[in-house]
This record gives sequence, C-alpha cells and structure tokens, in this order.
Amino acid sequence: MSILIRVMSADELAAFDRAVRSRSAPDSPQVLNRLGVVACRNEFFDIAIGAYDRLLTIYQFDPKLFYNKSLVHVRQKEFGKALPLLARALTLDPEFAPAKVLHKKVRGWMGQMPAPGPAPEV
Repeated sequence: MSILIRVMSADELAAFDRAVRSRSAPDSPQVLNRLGVVACRNEFFDIAIGAYDRLLTIYQFDPKLFYNKSLVHVRQKEFGKALPLLARALTLDPEFAPAKVLHKKVRGWMGQMPAPGPAPEV
C-alpha cells in the first residue's frame, strides 16, 4: 500500500507543529513516531526532530527511535549527526539489521565526502 504525500498548507503545518510541541500531546510512542515519520516524509525536518527528541526523553532505550531520528538527518545529508544515533541504536540492539545497513552506508557516504579545505581568503 502506498501513501500519497501532499504539500501541507501553512495552517496544516502550524497545527502539525503544535501537535508535536504541545505539552498535552499524547506521549504515546506510536503517535509521536508516526508524527515524526510523516513530518520527515514531507520534509518538515525540524518537526520530525522535535517529535523524536520528545520521544527519546521518555523512551531512552528504544533503538528504533534512534534509527528513525537518524533517518531525518540522512535525508538532510547530515551524516555526522546521523552516525552517532545509529551507533546508539546498535549499542542498544547489536542485531538491529536496518541500523547496521544504514550505519555502513553512512560511513561509506562520509568517506566519499571531500575533506574540508582551508577557508577562502577574503
């Protein structure tokens, strides 16, 4: 089954952001995780990170949450932020196959990135 993703209006985006950040929002891992997944797919990365940050303050030993948060950073090509999250997921569950695969890919992608050179002179 495929999910049709459409662009959210400004009002929908604001409501979505309020749902994640609200103190009265449910702390159910399923609800917040779903909010994070949908936000990431729609490229509302700050909202997705907010959902996973909130989840990880409560559920600190769930490797899937660390993995899902790393996916947000991977989508933004922030490999340096994704790698520690994947390492944490693998520390919690060394046999977590999706995290193992993504960890290897991220390390490979980081190895292909050019080394930072000297800053240009102005």
